[in-house]
Amino acid sequence: MKNLLRDAFPSNSVIDIRRLLLEARQSKLYIIFLTPRSGSTWLTELIMPTGKLGAPQEWFNDNWIYTDEPALGCLPPRLRGLTDINAYISSIIDEGQGVAGIQLSVFQALMVRELFSEPLDPSIFSGIFY
Repeated sequence: MKNLLRDAFPSNSVIDIRRLLLEARQSKLYIIFLTPRSGSTWLTELIMPTGKLGAPQEWFNDNWIYTDEPALGCLPPRLRGLTDINAYISSIIDEGQGVAGIQLSVFQALMVRELFSEPLDPSIFSGIFY
């Protein structure tokens, strides 16, 4: 399977686990695993206005990540002017002001996993939802 995310980050497409661990010490991170047509966009629309749970967007949607179009106010790497995956992740976490979420389909999760510099301990996440 070709990793459809790698080319979105021409400067660096390797997620530095050590850097992610540092981010997790400063912010609460969570993952929502989704299936298509499950209401995940609606969930994001409900969560974002609270200002309490960040923006649990499909940050690694393999179609959207290459666009110049915001989705629910969230900016893909190109609109952020970022070509390094770690800078992209940090910018998302920073916007959450202490909490940041992500939605991943199984396919997206497999592609993201391939980008890790080393195995990830899932305990860095404050919550994992299905």
